[in-house]
Amino acid sequence: MKRISFSRFGWAGCAIGAILFAVGSTASADLLVDLAPDSLDASGQVWTNNGSLGGAFSNSRGTTSKSFASGGGVTYSGNAVAGADFDGSMTSDFTSIASIEGTSERTVETWVLNPAFSVEETLIAWGGRGGPEGTNMAYNYTDHDAYGSLATWGGPNDFGFDDWSASPGGGAAADTPAANAWHHLAWTMNGFNYSLYVDGVAYGDTSPLSINTRAGGLFRIGGQNAQDGSQDPLGEFSGALNSMKVYDEVRSTNDIVAAFQAGPITATTTAIPEPASAALLGLAMGAGILIRRRR
Repeated sequence: MKRISFSRFGWAGCAIGAILFAVGSTASADLLVDLAPDSLDASGQVWTNNGSLGGAFSNSRGTTSKSFASGGGVTYSGNAVAGADFDGSMTSDFTSIASIEGTSERTVETWVLNPAFSVEETLIAWGGRGGPEGTNMAYNYTDHDAYGSLATWGGPNDFGFDDWSASPGGGAAADTPAANAWHHLAWTMNGFNYSLYVDGVAYGDTSPLSINTRAGGLFRIGGQNAQDGSQDPLGEFSGALNSMKVYDEVRSTNDIVAAFQAGPITATTTAIPEPASAALLGLAMGAGILIRRRR
């Protein structure tokens, strides 16, 4: 068996190797969908995805528009919130991948305002309606008792906000977040177990009977996929989105609470991208050059 001699590469090589290892560990394709106000075009018709899946969402039904005071001008901590105003839906030009299909881990995080509730309003969805049970993946925000927060197709697999308890063992149930106010919502899935976060407060896991998210579906904001892959007429969203993130991992409670505490992106702030591999590699190379010069 060959041995790698670190002395051959010097300490600079060790530093570069360590940083590249960190890049491979933390800068993987975990953040698949990343939508922020600065990637929404001026017309509000195309929302470029800054996540690793690339591509974009385009208006597919109704109206969408961009505003630096979205949500009818409702502020958050006294600041106008930038984002997309919806009275319709957007559809991606790319499909879901295996790491968020079936029973794979996932996290969805969003800053959202819904001025008034209707029966079913979908923030983001993939998979598809029509069965078998558990093949849809629709994250909702409305006050419907049966599927106000999550719809996966099949009654036992759908959840209103009041279906979530304060802990796996019980406790106070969640309430539907008040209408006409900005909220940070997050859902995590680990195998068959889900957790819900409302404005940084964690609510207990619930265990759907059957989850097997259909493969290869488009992503839709303000809509859902029908069984044949076309857009279903149900689930259109009337409200405002400040941001949307989809990860193919379970985000920690600390990460989700920190995202809430950071607040939505306002007209006076900009989205801060996560560290890129190229930037870290540049730091590593710079460190190596400095070390080499000092020898």
